[in-house]
Amino acid sequence: MADALEDLEIQLLLEALFQRYHFDFRHYARASIKRRLVQARDQMGYACNETNWTCMRRP
Repeated sequence: MADALEDLEIQLLLEALFQRYHFDFRHYARASIKRRLVQARDQMGYACNETNWTCMRRP
């Protein structure tokens, strides 16, 4: 269940990045994206949903 939720949050983040900033990572290898996001999340101390919220409110 936690993996499914994390996958959904990643999908939403990638879609939001595309809609807001026109960076399209949606077709990148999902395992690679997940690995990089988990690493970034751990370094910054965010949960995935907090990362989504933070990214969307930056100019």
